[in-house]
Amino acid sequence: MSKLLKVIYSKKSKKFIEKNKKDGLKFFKAFDEISQDLENIKYYDIKNLKTKENIFRLRIGKFRALFSKRDDQLIILVINIGSRGEIYKDL
Repeated sequence: MSKLLKVIYSKKSKKFIEKNKKDGLKFFKAFDEISQDLENIKYYDIKNLKTKENIFRLRIGKFRALFSKRDDQLIILVINIGSRGEIYKDL
């Protein structure tokens, strides 16, 4: 088992989770499982963004979460969660 990672949610991602209970819970559960063991990443649709270094997207249904993993601090920073059409506009 790998080291435990801390998950930090941005204000935007917290707002999405609170507003969309059902889908927000799926993202919360996914990041919780990934933080427990990075081997769980293989169970999710995660890709590295080609345009930004060290930023990844997690797709669950029609929604995407953008996040960054900081190796030096063992942190997963969830930047934003939203629909496909809107999520990439903030980058």
